[in-house]
Amino acid sequence: MKTRIRIKKSSILKMTAMMADGQVTKVDSIKVQSENDLCGYASYIYLTWDDFEVVLTMNELTDAVIVSYMMKVLFNKMKYGPPKRDHRICFVNLAVISPSMHKGKSKNIDNASRGLADRLSSKKGNDIIFMPYNLGRHWVLGVLDMKSDTCYYLDSLSSSNFNRQLKQVVDS
Repeated sequence: MKTRIRIKKSSILKMTAMMADGQVTKVDSIKVQSENDLCGYASYIYLTWDDFEVVLTMNELTDAVIVSYMMKVLFNKMKYGPPKRDHRICFVNLAVISPSMHKGKSKNIDNASRGLADRLSSKKGNDIIFMPYNLGRHWVLGVLDMKSDTCYYLDSLSSSNFNRQLKQVVDS
């Protein structure tokens, strides 16, 4: 088992780590299923022990951790949380548009544009579309507001620079 220096100082993290150890070591991975309207189709992700380890040790989050959080926490809070109403929000699967998933810049832009266009065609009345985007060791969020035909770019590290590749994908 890996050493967890940060966990040893917190009894809550120690207990959580023990529970994760007990569940994940019995199997190679845990399947997390999303609702069909999260990304427009039935999707799932597998969490491995390494995914739990990065959360417990507060290291860089994996794509699987981000997606499972979107599936089981963020989307459910937006869809079913107060106030009780249809928020008309959906997500683009990060594997569709993030450059870290593809080889070659021009191929990535073409594939990502096609994937985003497919998602927009199947959005079923959603007004807000979240596009998590991995720049490689840093996450940003694109938010499409379909009512005003506007894309917002949210980056915690920079307020003025935007990722040109994501801009090309959205513009396409």
